[in-house]
Amino acid sequence: MNFYRSHAFADLNLESVVDATSAVRITGTVETPNENRSDSFLDDAISARQKTLWIPAADVILHVAGTYRDGAERGLSWHLKLTPGFRLDAKRIRLAVPACGFRGMKIIVPG
Repeated sequence: MNFYRSHAFADLNLESVVDATSAVRITGTVETPNENRSDSFLDDAISARQKTLWIPAADVILHVAGTYRDGAERGLSWHLKLTPGFRLDAKRIRLAVPACGFRGMKIIVPG
């Protein structure tokens, strides 16, 4: 299968996580629920506020995690159900981490 057709372009705004945490990592998996399988395609340390990468156009989970000043590790995941194709509007995925709130505040992103 053609690489362009089988992948999407993810543009991540990670500003609030990078500014508030240390040891930030992004992981990505392709999910195959019918086979109860999860295959990793990404596991990188992050230091930049913006990250752009190619991800498979499939059932994908991207997870960003970091260690906060209180020593606790917290993360945020996006579950993306992407389909292969050539349409640019479907290929460019823009994701942003919400601004970090007050201590003890939980962030719930509507999905």
